Amino acid sequence: MCTVVGLLNEGVRMGWKDHVRIVLVEPEFPVNIGSVARVMANFGFHRLVMVNPHALNETAYMFAKHARDILDNAQLVDSFEEAIKGSAIVIGTTGVPSRYKKEYRFSRAIYELNPFLHESGFIGKEISIVFGRESRGLTQEESSRCDLFVYIPTSHEYPVMNLSHAVSVVLYELSRGQVIGSGGSENIRDVVGKHDLASQEQRTVLYRLFDETVDRLGSAIHFPNKIKQAFRNVIGRSGITRKEVQALSGVFSEVNKRLPKPPTASGD
Repeated sequence: MCTVVGLLNEGVRMGWKDHVRIVLVEPEFPVNIGSVARVMANFGFHRLVMVNPHALNETAYMFAKHARDILDNAQLVDSFEEAIKGSAIVIGTTGVPSRYKKEYRFSRAIYELNPFLHESGFIGKEISIVFGRESRGLTQEESSRCDLFVYIPTSHEYPVMNLSHAVSVVLYELSRGQVIGSGGSENIRDVVGKHDLASQEQRTVLYRLFDETVDRLGSAIHFPNKIKQAFRNVIGRSGITRKEVQALSGVFSEVNKRLPKPPTASGD
């Protein structure tokens, strides 16, 4: 069966996988790092980014087996921001779907990811899939930089999976969606061609303008931080285009010109 899977992956390997990066945030155990590299090779993915890995040693290479080249070519960075730089979309993973509910963050089941990526035009764009620390996941700041979250439906009694096991399920679902019922690479190119997605930098400008609008409205807005996060959630998972960002940015810019500036916090 392993041989069949290997041949299938080799036969259907498409350029879109070159645009998917697996981001491990401060991975703590060499066994997991090596095993992640191995399952990435199993499914034809090769871009591994690690933020301050604590355990990149010979044990990690031993568990990588024939995927040592993925570790050799892994991008090592000092910050989460550097790891996701240039991403069209940042997808966080969680073992607890309701974890970010209070921050207006809602998670999709992993089997919803492929249809979403296709419909929104993200296939062929830079996609970062983020996995947090084995012991404590992502920080609040890191999670706020994710455009959406996915989870793997597991037992309620023991929902959190081993890191490498979770990576394998996510990559299997991504690969399965392209092999079965995708219509092949021609359909994927057609979908990509219809979308000129906004860059991360352009979305950041839009977020800043929206934040300024919320701040200028002052006490008229309840729970401003949650409103700002909700806006990021909607834009992040929307597949918004460059022209759409330009249009919305222009509107918020004009609104901000007409609203009074928020009072500055000073002792005067």
